Amino acid sequence: MRRWHQDLSITYRQWRVHSHLAHEGRPTGCPCDEQPGRFRKQRALDCGRSRCQVCHYDKIHGIKNHQQRVADQRFLEQLQNDDD
Repeated sequence: MRRWHQDLSITYRQWRVHSHLAHEGRPTGCPCDEQPGRFRKQRALDCGRSRCQVCHYDKIHGIKNHQQRVADQRFLEQLQNDDD
């Protein structure tokens, strides 16, 4: 239960993004209208298909996402600092 409560703000933010972008902020009868935890471990506009060219373009084509680029840059900076 602790993990759920730590991610609660992120969960509700993803739920609001989905509601605003996919449903224009109106209730639609979609199952996601009453399930904020539905987007806890996925992107708000992800279609759910792992081979989708739109949702998973970077993964399919081997392009690094923002988090991977930042991690690589920090690693290189750490190596430079160790040499000094």
